[in-house]
Amino acid sequence: MLHIFLWLDKVSFDEDYYFAFPIECDESEEMHNVGNRLVTWNGGETGFPFGWAYSVKLFAIKDKEAIKELIVDPISGLLSIDPRQFARDEWENNVVKALPDSLLQKGVLEYRDEWLDLKSR
Repeated sequence: MLHIFLWLDKVSFDEDYYFAFPIECDESEEMHNVGNRLVTWNGGETGFPFGWAYSVKLFAIKDKEAIKELIVDPISGLLSIDPRQFARDEWENNVVKALPDSLLQKGVLEYRDEWLDLKSR
C-alpha cells in the first residue's frame, strides 16, 4: 500500500507529531471518509479540513501511465481544490472528481467506515 497524505502541520518525530496508519486523531479533530476514497481530518480549532490521505495498492502501479493516473493526476486535482472556496458538499463532489470511481477499480483503495471507525461523508 502506498499512502498519499497532505499534512499541513510541522512533522516532529521526536515529539510523536506525525500521521501514520492506522490514523488516529485527538479529541479536537474530526475525521471523515469522503466518498470511500479520501480520509480527511479537520484542523482542530479551524473545524475544516486540513489534512487528507488516500491509498493506492502497490500492485496497481505497473508503469509510468499508472503513476500518472493513480498518483500524479489525483494529487494535482486534490491540491487544486481549495476547501475555503467551496461549501463542504461542493468540495466533496470535487474530491470525487479528482478520485473518480474508475480509479477505485484500478487500484485506489476503497476505505470502509468499519475499517477506519470514521464518519462517512
